[in-house]
Amino acid sequence: MVARGERTNALALALLLLIAAGLRLLDLGVRPLWFDEAMEYWVASAPLPQLLAAVRGGIQDPPLYSLLLHAWLPFTSDAFGLRLPSVLFSLGSVLGVALVAQRLGSREVRSQESGVRSPDVCSSLQLPVRRSAMLAGLVAGVILALLPTEIRYAQEAGQYALMGFTVTLNLLALQRLQARPDTLSCLFWVTSALLASYTFYGALLAVAAPLAVLLLDATVRRNWRRLLIIGGCGLAYTSGLLPLLLLFLPAQLSGGASPNAFRLTFTNPFVALIELGNDLSAALVFQLAGSPWTVVPLGVLWLALGLSALLVLTTVPRLDAQQRLWPAFLLAIYAANALTDLLNLLPLGFRYILISSPLLAVVIGQAAGTALEQNSKFRTQNSEDAPQGSVALLRTRTIAVLTLTLLLFVCLFSLPQRSVREILQPPGYLAWPETEDTQAMVQFWQQARAPHEPTYIASGALPAFAYYQGWDEQFNEALPPAWYTACWRAATPQFCTYDRVALGIWLGGRSTPQMLDDLRRVVDAETESFWVLAAHHHPPELDILLNLASEFYTMSQPYDGHNATAYYFERR
Repeated sequence: MVARGERTNALALALLLLIAAGLRLLDLGVRPLWFDEAMEYWVASAPLPQLLAAVRGGIQDPPLYSLLLHAWLPFTSDAFGLRLPSVLFSLGSVLGVALVAQRLGSREVRSQESGVRSPDVCSSLQLPVRRSAMLAGLVAGVILALLPTEIRYAQEAGQYALMGFTVTLNLLALQRLQARPDTLSCLFWVTSALLASYTFYGALLAVAAPLAVLLLDATVRRNWRRLLIIGGCGLAYTSGLLPLLLLFLPAQLSGGASPNAFRLTFTNPFVALIELGNDLSAALVFQLAGSPWTVVPLGVLWLALGLSALLVLTTVPRLDAQQRLWPAFLLAIYAANALTDLLNLLPLGFRYILISSPLLAVVIGQAAGTALEQNSKFRTQNSEDAPQGSVALLRTRTIAVLTLTLLLFVCLFSLPQRSVREILQPPGYLAWPETEDTQAMVQFWQQARAPHEPTYIASGALPAFAYYQGWDEQFNEALPPAWYTACWRAATPQFCTYDRVALGIWLGGRSTPQMLDDLRRVVDAETESFWVLAAHHHPPELDILLNLASEFYTMSQPYDGHNATAYYFERR
């Protein structure tokens, strides 16, 4: 009977991974590389001795993903190939959250406090046999497999899928640390926490907030041995962060962070709380369906979130002491993210909210497994309590079925792939904000441009334009690491202008004379016509530049794609 259950569970997990893989491979190479992906490519292209310097100067993220992409580049460099590692990391996250949820519900996993032996670290991949645990794992895996935000960023050459995978590893480690606090559990937790933190700065919240809850729980219970071990894990983790915080973060903060970082900028705390509530609301509906980039009405999204919260609340009383902490872990991450939002550090919402998606799937999966497979304790009680227990059980199962049905509907009608969205939104493609049709724009310009016709590349288009133009192949010597930052700083090294194509300065914060001077690198008094290629637009700076050029030239837009536009100017 046990073997049959394990085989069924293994087949179900395999089918889940196949479905998740199909959704992530669909249209994987269709969407052109956008601004962030192109920057990741150029940073990872740096020679290994210069790679860490390229990370410090070229992006605002930790170095782990860039190191892995650097190792991957010799095998492929097209859009499909660059994004394939993210697909694999995302599939690992799907399997990981299923295992976490299953082990939370398994009778195999109980703390030493309960007097039951906990498994060693290798058994963290064992398949539990309880039906409720299987249901919990499958529901958690299905949720993460279908979440549109998870699919979207599994199809990106960026750190988010790797972050999700390392955070999921940390959840496995957290579960073992909670059940069996010892040296090996601590080592597992610290290693996975550092991997997550060296992938994405926001992951610090995803690993530190649950650990703080465990510390608080040990303090309240006066379990000083547990408190000492968990505190030691936190200290070791903090020590491991020092190279990241001292060598990378200062340079990256000065390169692009908000000038208000670490400062509370609000004056009225009541207004700040209202704004924070609005930010959290937007974060939750984005996390669920990519709102506002979904055809699903906002009211339906709120209903799905409300039912999910109700399902968790109604099942919490039936969980054991360890399981009840996991919803608290999730709330702690949201609270920590809200604090960083107030401090103008990590915004609350958009793709940054993905730090909590693996845990969200686990919490909902745990609640669904508990609701859908209750034991018969109500029926074994006395006759007076049995009817009341049966009604409560039926109510909880009804909430679970409604919640999962609505979540399935929301996810399927919010899938991010272009081919799917063109069907769901016939009048036009509802593009995610990072969709930039730079490849089509560059191809159009290559065909329409007269030989050596002057062209100015607006700053936001630089990385992707250079990728599709093969900019590194235009020079005899290799481009320096994070070369585009030199062009953005208004420096004029040789590689910033080639064949009457000028890679423009970063327009943000530039004065009108500075913009005009930069445009004059390719446009002079004798120029009869020229191009301006723009992507990853930053109005109003771009509008100012275009208006300056329009004083003496007529402007047309022969190509206008998603967040990518080719402007053509002819003398009046």
